[in-house]
Amino acid sequence: MERLAVTGAVSLGGSSTILLQRIIYLDQWAWIRLVRAHYGKDSDPSLRRTLDFVRTSRQAGWARFPLSLAHFLETTKHSSAERRRRLAAFMLEISALELPLLFEA
Repeated sequence: MERLAVTGAVSLGGSSTILLQRIIYLDQWAWIRLVRAHYGKDSDPSLRRTLDFVRTSRQAGWARFPLSLAHFLETTKHSSAERRRRLAAFMLEISALELPLLFEA
């Protein structure tokens, strides 16, 4: 599922250009793969490039990576407290604890 959100408009020579920001909803398996790359547990070069893209997109404001209640519930199922902590910390870093899919019309 991909949704677009208008983040603002700028005037260029009398015309308005609408800037769009992507809302990218990652499934839990994608968060787990990305966190593995983040902590050096997966050395797949394409996964590393994806992680770099996700970080850059978030920091530049090109994309948002919201979380849902399902993410929190799935994260609690990990048997290792340390793995839960690392995954949750990473998800919060990338998402900035954004929950728009729960509240936007």
